[in-house]
Amino acid sequence: MMVKRQPRRIAAAIGALLLIGSLQAAAALTNAQAREADRFALGNAIWVLYHEIGHLLVNEFQLPVLGREEDAVDHLATVTLLEDANKQMDGFLTDAVDGFFLSARVKQRNQSERRLFVGHGLDEQRAFEVTCLMLGSDRIAFTELADSIGLPADQRARCPGAYNLARSSWLTVLAPYSGVRPRTPSVLPTGQHRKPMPGPKKLYRMPRFWRPQRSF
Repeated sequence: MMVKRQPRRIAAAIGALLLIGSLQAAAALTNAQAREADRFALGNAIWVLYHEIGHLLVNEFQLPVLGREEDAVDHLATVTLLEDANKQMDGFLTDAVDGFFLSARVKQRNQSERRLFVGHGLDEQRAFEVTCLMLGSDRIAFTELADSIGLPADQRARCPGAYNLARSSWLTVLAPYSGVRPRTPSVLPTGQHRKPMPGPKKLYRMPRFWRPQRSF
């Protein structure tokens, strides 16, 4: 059973800890806040692990990659965590989205140069793309997340197709090594592709102050 997250004061405390990186701030956290910080760190670590596994697969099997490899393995990490329609995995993905926005905020705070020539997209771009894939896999489950970060309506229309393409592309290139025959999932009118979970499904998350505070 997952512990109910407490409101914005925990978000502010964790955000301060991550932004400042101070041991004194860490010591000031309550047990509940420390558990929340642990969950946030775990979610980001799990997503990064799957991202790096994607690089490993590309390198070891010499997989074809059309476009930027960083984008491709971002997609692999995301569609893999979405595959089981698991509430905990959904939470990890949401933490990864928040992690990108937090990273962008830290860079802005430190007045870091925006490096447009590196292999990764900008943090905000990666956050929106992960959210789009999540929304494309299950519109009902992830509309709240898309609303909270201000994902534009015209971009939401492409998300089911983006999710299907990312998933089927990885299934195709991995099929010779996995024994799983790829198939393209049907696009449902609601954009909901995953098997429905029993009972009400609500995304488990809390408001965090580093998410973009705007709407389109």
